[in-house]
Amino acid sequence: MRMKKLIQAALLFSFLISAVCVLPIYATEQNNGMVFTAQDTYQTQEPLSVLPATFEATLKLSPDTAGRGGVILGSYVAAKVACVNFEVHENGAPRLYIIDENATVYDIKFKTVNVCTGEYLHLAIVKDSAAGLVCCYINGELAETQQLATPEQVTLAKQMGLGGDIRSGNGQFFKGSLKNVTIYENARSAEQVRADSQGDLDTSGLIGSYELSDRQDVFSDTAKQGPDFLFCGPFLEHYESTTDYAYSFALVGDTQILTRYYKDKLTAMYDWIVDNVQTKKIKFVFGLGDITDTNRVGEWKRAKQEIKKLDGVVPFSVIRGNHDRPEQYFNEYFPLDEFKDQILHSYDGTMCNTCQEFSVGTIKYLVVNLDYGPSDDVLDWANKIVAKYPEHNVIVTTHIYLAPDGTTLDAEDTGNALTCGGFNTGDQMWDKFISKHENIVLVLCGHKPTDYITVARTKGEKGNEVVQIMVDPQGTDKNMDGVGLVAMMYFSKDGRSVDVEYYSTDRKAFFHRENQFHIELNVIGDGIAELPTTQEPQTTEPSITESPTTEIPATQPETGPTAPETGCKASVSFAWLAIITTCTVIVIEKKKK
Repeated sequence: MRMKKLIQAALLFSFLISAVCVLPIYATEQNNGMVFTAQDTYQTQEPLSVLPATFEATLKLSPDTAGRGGVILGSYVAAKVACVNFEVHENGAPRLYIIDENATVYDIKFKTVNVCTGEYLHLAIVKDSAAGLVCCYINGELAETQQLATPEQVTLAKQMGLGGDIRSGNGQFFKGSLKNVTIYENARSAEQVRADSQGDLDTSGLIGSYELSDRQDVFSDTAKQGPDFLFCGPFLEHYESTTDYAYSFALVGDTQILTRYYKDKLTAMYDWIVDNVQTKKIKFVFGLGDITDTNRVGEWKRAKQEIKKLDGVVPFSVIRGNHDRPEQYFNEYFPLDEFKDQILHSYDGTMCNTCQEFSVGTIKYLVVNLDYGPSDDVLDWANKIVAKYPEHNVIVTTHIYLAPDGTTLDAEDTGNALTCGGFNTGDQMWDKFISKHENIVLVLCGHKPTDYITVARTKGEKGNEVVQIMVDPQGTDKNMDGVGLVAMMYFSKDGRSVDVEYYSTDRKAFFHRENQFHIELNVIGDGIAELPTTQEPQTTEPSITESPTTEIPATQPETGPTAPETGCKASVSFAWLAIITTCTVIVIEKKKK
C-alpha cells in the first residue's frame, strides 16, 4: 500500500512538472508579437513601387521606454535620400517621416498621442494628400489631426525595412513588440480604420499585411500580393568567398570605436590581416581615417601598436580623420621618418598628405593620401604629383568625401569637411582635383557611418569613369559591440575585374549580402599583371559559418524569441527529470520489498 501511494504521488508530481514545463512550448505557438533587436534586419528586395498612404500596426511599448520607440516600417538611410518611415518618436509620439526626390522633408509627429502604454494597441496614420490632412488613430478612434501638404507619390530610393530602417547599425529598431503591420496605397476612411483595428483585413488598395510572432527567415504578405520581408543578415550563414583572383587589397574604415572601447577586437582585426597577407595575396592595406575616437594618448598607443604590425609585412597607408585632430598626436605616433621607406612624396614633411608607389606585376599603382578636407595648396600639390605619373593607376584616399547615398559631400551636408575644420568639401575635391585626371581610377574614403559599402561611379573631364567607395563601420561597431570589419577587394589578373567582400574578423562571417558584390575598374595601360607563376597555397573562409544568433557577443541582451527557445529546452529537461525521479522511486521501493 505504501509503495502504491508513493508511486501515485511520484506520477502526479511528474505530470504536474511536465505540464508546467511544456506549457511555454505551446505558448510560443500563439502570436505574442515579435521583439526586435539591432541584429534583426528584415528588408524587401526592392523599393516599394508606391508611397503608402495608410500605415497600420498592432504594437506594444513599455511606459518606461526611453528615447524613441523605434521604426515600425522604414527606408531611411541618409539625409537627402527619398524615403518614408512609420515610427514611434520620443515620448511615445507616432511619427510619419518622408523625404521626397527633391530632398524636401515632411516630419509629422503626433505629440498629443502616447502609445507607450504597456498594452497592445492598434495605431494607424493616414496621409490624405488630396485633403491636405494627416490623421492618427488609436484603436480605430481618431486621436489627432494635422493639416499640412504632403506628397501623394515619392519614388523611394531604397528597399523597405521591417521593425527598423536601413541606416547604419539598425540603431532605431523597434523597442517594443509588433503583432502585425499593414500598409495601403489609398487613404483609409475613419470607418475603414475602425474595421481594420478589429482585425477585418480589406484587400482593396492593400500593399501588404504582415503577421509577426517569432523570428523567421521570411515574413510574407498574408494576402499573398505584397513583397516579402527577408531576413538579410547581418551575418551570412552561407557564403562562399571568392577563390578566383590574382591579388587583393584590404580596406580598413574608421576604427575609432574599436580603438576606444574594444582593444582586443582591434588586435584581432589586424592579426587577421597579417595572418592572411600571403594566403589572400594582399598587396596593400588602406587606412581611411578616424584612427581614434577622442584623440587621446591611450588610443594612439593602441592604434600604433596594431598598425605597426603591418610594417615590413605588407605596404599600408594611414590618413587622418576629423576625430584625429589636432594633428599633434598623429604626427607624434606616425612620424614620416619612421615610415619614409614607404613614402614617395610628402606635402610638408609629415604623414598628413603623402603618396606611395607599388606595382603588381606590370600594373603600376600610385596611392595619394590626403588629409580630411585638404586645402587648395594641398590639392595643387596632388594635381602635380598625379600629372608626373601618367602611367600609374592612381588611388586617392581621404576621410571626408562621400555621403551614404553616393553623392559627394557639399557645404549643405551635415558633417562636411568645412564643419570639421577642413578646407574643401567632397564636391570641391572632385572639381579641383579628382575629375581632372584620367588615370585616377579609384577613390576611397570613410567618415559617414553606414552598414553598407557605398559605391559611386562618376565620369571625369576626360570621359574616364572613377569608382568611389566609402567604408565606415563605426556605427556598426557601436551598435554591435565591435565586429572588426575589413573590406576586401579581390582583383583579376588584369586589375579590371574586382570582387568586393565585407568580412567581420570578430564574428568570422560576411556582413550583409549587399556588401558582397562585383565592380569593374578602368585600369589604364595594357592592364596585364605579370604575376609570379607560383603562389602561396590559398585558404578561404569556410563557406558555412555559425548563425547570427550564436554569433552575438555575450554582452548583447537576450531579447526576443531567444528567451522562449531557451525556456523550452529547459522545460523539456525538467520534464525528463520528473520522469526519471518517478522511475527511481519505483526501483527503490521494489528493492526494499
